[in-house]
Amino acid sequence: MLKIIVELQIQRSARYSENLGTAKSAIKKKRYELALQLITSCADVLYETNIYYVDEELEKALKIISKQMNLKLFEETCEETVIFYAGFGLNNRGLAQIYLKALCKYKNVV
Repeated sequence: MLKIIVELQIQRSARYSENLGTAKSAIKKKRYELALQLITSCADVLYETNIYYVDEELEKALKIISKQMNLKLFEETCEETVIFYAGFGLNNRGLAQIYLKALCKYKNVV
């Protein structure tokens, strides 16, 4: 069983590395839609492994795309505002409600 888990992790790591490299190449060629699809795939791998909450390489790639496409990201920080996104498809999930209730006590939640 452990061997299967290790092999799965190796496959996921290889998929992440391959997709990240291809995404960087797509960005250089200004193929942004493909790059974003690959970045999403990388994020899915990281979500499946649950190792990292933030990936600097993916963040950097997104910033490059937004700069090249003249999109504005939230570069200015506002310490009093939090953007909360829950991609569950349901807005009444218990954990999301708990987070929102706690955040609303201390910050302006968007």
